[in-house]
Amino acid sequence: MTAAASYFLRPSDDIGIQVADGVDELALALSADAYSATLRSRVHALAQTEAPVRTRNGLLLVPDAIAGQGKAMDWILPAFGATPSARMLDRALIEADHGHAIAIQTARQLVMFIKRAGGQSQFSVPLAAQARDDGNFAALHAWIASHIDEDLGVARLAEMANMSLRTFVRVYTATVGRTPAKTVEAIRMEAACRALESSTLPLKAICLKIGYAEEQTLRRVFLRNFGVNPLQYRARFSERAAAGR
Repeated sequence: MTAAASYFLRPSDDIGIQVADGVDELALALSADAYSATLRSRVHALAQTEAPVRTRNGLLLVPDAIAGQGKAMDWILPAFGATPSARMLDRALIEADHGHAIAIQTARQLVMFIKRAGGQSQFSVPLAAQARDDGNFAALHAWIASHIDEDLGVARLAEMANMSLRTFVRVYTATVGRTPAKTVEAIRMEAACRALESSTLPLKAICLKIGYAEEQTLRRVFLRNFGVNPLQYRARFSERAAAGR
């Protein structure tokens, strides 16, 4: 039997895509369509409860399946957050066939080692964090990145992870290798870098975009992480600066 015949004769897969309030409906639709187009997969919106989910743009989505109930999924994709849908789809396909470590390694090669203007290596905080665990907090990291302008205190993160506060802090720190607060700070810094590089937004607007109330807070945290202030960083690494070199 050829490999092609083996593929088409094998049982179809049930794929669950995790959904929660704030899910990007476009990313969800594109990914569901991509999997269903092979005719070898059935895609289900997988939620934690039976309650309808409100998407990023206000639509109500009734989940197809509830976690832990009914037929088990063959694959479960993490929730869509800030990660582009195509990249999340590639990650999920690789991870399903080759495991979490290979998926992270591939994502690093595709994303992290692209060079920024001026020679600075791009750095993806969610990928770096996920590389230290077995994917246990991948959905949480994606959720943080897509809610970066909100209050992301440890208590709220523990609630999103469905753990008690004490258990969450202990397990997260042991698994990822840093505290939840440090991960939030690092993801905010990554978002600040992207805004400084690709836009002309004033610092006040960037602060609000990434969850800081005061410009001074952004300056202090940015300086601690990178050794330069935000405007110095923009002068060196922005798209406008690159065009002028």
